[in-house]
Amino acid sequence: MEPPPSFNVPEGMISRLVKAVYGTKQGGRIWYNDIRATLQGMGYRCTTADHAVFTHTAGKLLSIIALYVDDITMVCKDLDTIQQDKAALQKQYQMTDLGEITWILGMHITRNRKEGWIALSQEKISGEILEQFGKSDVRPISTPTLTNEHLTKLKMAEVDVKQYQCVISALMYPMLGTCPDLSYTVAALGRHTATPGPDHQHALNRAFCYLQATAPALHS
Repeated sequence: MEPPPSFNVPEGMISRLVKAVYGTKQGGRIWYNDIRATLQGMGYRCTTADHAVFTHTAGKLLSIIALYVDDITMVCKDLDTIQQDKAALQKQYQMTDLGEITWILGMHITRNRKEGWIALSQEKISGEILEQFGKSDVRPISTPTLTNEHLTKLKMAEVDVKQYQCVISALMYPMLGTCPDLSYTVAALGRHTATPGPDHQHALNRAFCYLQATAPALHS
């Protein structure tokens, strides 16, 4: 970091931040320690499986708080409990209450209380991926991989390596979200990111066609 233009640091001296800011190496760690201490003071404990997920049990009532940097998602059957937790956090931090969740990390959340279901969709981000790589008009297909398809490892790349790697990286987000059925295809193609060839590119194009078919779908 560079000091502000009007702030002169004497030669041989350094500045020390007294408050964490975005972009510093320790910023994320300090923020997590702070929010964790706040949640623990509210009776929450982080799970062993994911330290960004906190739970609190009062009798038979379970409350869950999930963090993604400074985005906070609250889950509880009792609305009053959620409101109390919001009020407690607002005493500590300047917050914006966005109400009932409809979007999280690029996933659209649809809830039908009458029928009792919740669905996640990544149609928007899937469409953006297809458009980014010029595949918006590909023909949709029902399976991401051909049966008994074997991809040979090449000694040298025969297609654009950087483009191939960018596509694999882009497909990983829907794979980790609402399209776990892409896992095998992405993993198989990912083994050839250093030396991809026409066969790998053809298989990658098939994954685009499958993404086109699943983009409008809701995954409950």
